[in-house]
Amino acid sequence: MNRKKFLQTACPLIGLGAVDLSFIVSCTKENPTEPVPEAIPVEEQEYLTIMEQIGTQSGIEIDDSLYLNLSHSKYEPLENVDAFINDLEERLLLLRKAVDTVLAFDNCCPHRGTRNQWTYNNNRFKCNNHGNSFGTSTGSTAFCNSNSNGGNLLQYGTALYKDLLKITFG
Repeated sequence: MNRKKFLQTACPLIGLGAVDLSFIVSCTKENPTEPVPEAIPVEEQEYLTIMEQIGTQSGIEIDDSLYLNLSHSKYEPLENVDAFINDLEERLLLLRKAVDTVLAFDNCCPHRGTRNQWTYNNNRFKCNNHGNSFGTSTGSTAFCNSNSNGGNLLQYGTALYKDLLKITFG
């Protein structure tokens, strides 16, 4: 085939192809100036759902976990590191160990079962009923009303996300 005949045959097809391609590109529905909404992380979705369920209450129990809203006035003392509260309603001692860490313990005294006479100092809870002192470490757990004079209080698993504390029992 000679060059002139080739150009006469091929050029119109190439030109037609370019027109069709521009038509297809111009028909797309994407708008590059419109922002794409960001996906909400699972942890944030769970937080929002649970906080909605808690509402104005201080907490809510779901399955084997207790969720506490630490922004509730009941838990205001826990804003400070090394502060604790004795939550008699939930039967817990809550201890703010760091800005991002809150520990939870059974508030039942291992010696005689008293729940309402606790003080905290130097990583130890003292039951002022008989003066026995119990640690906050794991292991060597002294269980409620077991007549123990020492050991560590029963500690529960905790996870803190923003102002929502999850306490896992069992």
